[in-house]
Amino acid sequence: KVGNGKWNYEVIGNTIPGNSLHSGYDESGIFAVIEAPYDPINAGELDTIDIKADVYQFRVRYNYDDGDHYIYSPFSDVVSIGMKAYYENASNWATVELDKAVEYGLITEAIKNDMKAPITREEFAELATRLYEVYTGKKAEAAPVSTFTDTTNLEVLKAFNLGIVNGIGNDKFDPKALTNREQIAAMLNRAAGIINPTADLSIEGAPTFADESEIALYFVNNVKFMAKNGFITGVGGNRFDPKAQSTREQAVLIAVRVYEAYK
Repeated sequence: KVGNGKWNYEVIGNTIPGNSLHSGYDESGIFAVIEAPYDPINAGELDTIDIKADVYQFRVRYNYDDGDHYIYSPFSDVVSIGMKAYYENASNWATVELDKAVEYGLITEAIKNDMKAPITREEFAELATRLYEVYTGKKAEAAPVSTFTDTTNLEVLKAFNLGIVNGIGNDKFDPKALTNREQIAAMLNRAAGIINPTADLSIEGAPTFADESEIALYFVNNVKFMAKNGFITGVGGNRFDPKAQSTREQAVLIAVRVYEAYK
């Protein structure tokens, strides 16, 4: 697949041409090409490849034809080319997990060009929806376009319909408003419960922060759950700093940790 697009087989199905290299062994054990290999050079597709602009990802699986249907193995790990080109202006400490985010398909188009920038409510809703769809393999259903008067963003409407994000009242979502650490904790806590309904959402044994009194009461349990599971950490001096703005890279890293914990 290219970038955060779908895998080719999801777009055109499991059949050649254009989505994979098909080869295998016949029953005698002699290697045989069972489909004509797809050749991107002959297809002219190499003319469109730009490693600096996109990420190209590849994975492998085996299939067996028993005469009635195919039996597929799990997919291999993903090999990625051009990973560094898919996000810009990131902190050095964040790159390891951001590379994982690229592999998982969690970095959205709206945020990739400046990972240090504060993340807006709209951008976070897109990230949360992406986390749900990547984890479950399902397309989320959107709420009606009339739900909010200040946005018709499909990803926002999906996140709202899933119960991950809320409006601010008066039929508004306030898409361009920035988010802070306690809000991010709350929204990703909801996402964790939605993508993995059997997850242990208890807060027993969660750390206590020196500035816990500054966390809004309705966010305390969310913060404690996220901290207990290592999804979000303090900022030094045993503080959480709940009102600090959350950056795009911080939000993505938390989403990566949630994904990896439950995948």
